[in-house]
Amino acid sequence: MQAYLEAQERLEGTKEYKLQAWIQEYVGRINDDQERYDMALDNYQKFIFITKRR
Repeated sequence: MQAYLEAQERLEGTKEYKLQAWIQEYVGRINDDQERYDMALDNYQKFIFITKRR
């Protein structure tokens, strides 16, 4: 998971919206699998926000 978070940090401020959204969705799935539902919901909301930005 750390690699995804580092990648997301590096992508901030870029126009790589599709990749940013993909990372948020995947991190959300990991959080969901680990029963971190609040964090997963936050990731999914970020995914939707980024997807609408493109």
